Amino acid sequence: AEARHMLGGRGGRGEQDRKEQEVFHGSLISFTSLTGFIYLAEARRQASLTIKRRLRRIMI
Repeated sequence: AEARHMLGGRGGRGEQDRKEQEVFHGSLISFTSLTGFIYLAEARRQASLTIKRRLRRIMI
């Protein structure tokens, strides 16, 4: 019974570790996509600002 309890405990912990790792990977992926999205939005904003400046310079 003691050995079975230890094995069961280890098995349960392994399952828990796997779940936590999945959650971690999921949050890591969403974090990466979020930062990528923010970076893209910022880059687009910077690009539109420079385009506007160039247009203004051409108009003047």
